[in-house]
Amino acid sequence: MNLEQMKVVEMIIGYKFKERSLLQQAFVRKSYGVEHDCAHNEILEFIGDKVLDLAVIQLLVEEHCSMTMGWQYQQQRMWQSVVKTNEPNVLHSNKTEGELTEIKKALVQRKNLARRIDELDLIKFITISQSDFDNRVHENASTKEDLFEAILGAVAIDCSWDMKVLKRVVDQMLQPNLREEDDNYIQELQEWSQKKYGTLPVYIIKTYNTAHWYRSDYIYDMSRHYRINANPGYIAYLNIRGVQETILGFGNTQSEARQDAARYALIVLERRNLMISVKDEIDEPSLELAINQLETLSRRGYFSLPEYVFEETHDENGNPIWHVECHIEEMEYYYYADSSSKKKAKKEAAFDMLTYVLTNYEKED
Repeated sequence: MNLEQMKVVEMIIGYKFKERSLLQQAFVRKSYGVEHDCAHNEILEFIGDKVLDLAVIQLLVEEHCSMTMGWQYQQQRMWQSVVKTNEPNVLHSNKTEGELTEIKKALVQRKNLARRIDELDLIKFITISQSDFDNRVHENASTKEDLFEAILGAVAIDCSWDMKVLKRVVDQMLQPNLREEDDNYIQELQEWSQKKYGTLPVYIIKTYNTAHWYRSDYIYDMSRHYRINANPGYIAYLNIRGVQETILGFGNTQSEARQDAARYALIVLERRNLMISVKDEIDEPSLELAINQLETLSRRGYFSLPEYVFEETHDENGNPIWHVECHIEEMEYYYYADSSSKKKAKKEAAFDMLTYVLTNYEKED
């Protein structure tokens, strides 16, 4: 892994290493290390596994638990005229132990860690032996899980076990709130960024303060800020390619702050006409590729698969004439073409439909 690649990884995980040799070690599989007699990531995996468990528990507690007055003390206050000032607080959770266990299990399971490595596009930096490469070991979910944990292990050693740092990196890499059933602005923004630029949004979550959020290179939804709370618990700093400013989000939890930043980012993109349209999906409409290009747009969810109707007739000399109609369920018009070649007629009908779609899709939508 070269220096530029390490900087890319640091940007993705939201942490800059003091000892980049640790980062490099995290990406070296044991098979390669043994084969070339160099440091590998096995011990970092072990460390990262433990870090992940603790950090996820902390994140879940912050999300679902709070300190409240004990039940017996609340009950006592119903008939006591004097309010005690030294009554102890107790930890309350809006989830049961079983529910928290299931959430944690889903977050740290191999399938989810592997999925996040894929979404962060980190597996391409891994160093493996030739035999592992030949056997496509890098495509295994277990390999991706190991890499996820090794990265956390490397961060743990480099930051001297600073749990604030570790929790922030886990939050950045895992993004646990993506499992929420609410409108997921984070997922939508991530898909936009990956499709538009092939990169991921970068979030940094900090405890709320007013020291910097008035800066001219920061933008945020002021009305949302004050609707949440005059003094929310967390502030999210969001940077995405295509928007020069840093977008801020506010919330009483880290997840709420991140969602708020992503929500406002989508508003900014819409206002600046930066959202992906159907035109962005096709580099250049082509007669030769029109059939495939229409299918590509369909499979990306813009509309149903095109339907073709074929009719064969003959001219006065007995030569075949193919009449092909192309129709898409969501579109108002049919497009057709005639040719002695069935294939050519289909291409021409598809090309006319493609031209119409690229011009009128937003209007139809």
